[in-house]
Amino acid sequence: MICNIRKELFLIVIIVITSCQPNEKQRQLKEDVVAFETQHIVIPPGLLCVKSGQTLTDWELEDLPHLVYYYDSTECVGCRLQHVINLSPLFQEESYGEKYDIIPIFAPRVQDREDILQEAKYVLHDHPLYLDLDGLFLKENSRMPSDSRFHCFLLNREGYPMFVGDPTANPKMRRLFTKIEKRLPKRNN
Repeated sequence: MICNIRKELFLIVIIVITSCQPNEKQRQLKEDVVAFETQHIVIPPGLLCVKSGQTLTDWELEDLPHLVYYYDSTECVGCRLQHVINLSPLFQEESYGEKYDIIPIFAPRVQDREDILQEAKYVLHDHPLYLDLDGLFLKENSRMPSDSRFHCFLLNREGYPMFVGDPTANPKMRRLFTKIEKRLPKRNN
């Protein structure tokens, strides 16, 4: 009898714990997003810019909000560069260059530096790609979450995240991004 009560109690506790976890995870994610949106994010000037097959050390960002894609060294170079192809629809949008800029940043492992320098020249021929060969991005933004869901975000002109997530990930993220993008003012001419 007591053994059956313990088993039932154990099952109830397991059900309660497992049913509460998604809500707890969602609550924690919301808190993390709110905390992240209060951080000032810096795009360090020491990054290499690769555009039109050229590697540039002297470059300047447009005075626009920036949609940042930060690719760390957790995947191979080729895999990460393939993700950039998914950005093509964003580069084709009318708002790109008028309301926001796209900043793909790659932070390769030391052993992958030469490969990424060569391959980056052919990935986004007409659009810039930024290489962080010295880990400057994380040095400047030391509170950057390791959770890769926070590695894509739209910064306002002051450098604070106003949207967190990848608009190319799924239709829901795309709709959320589009709502924010529509409210952005056009470039100051």
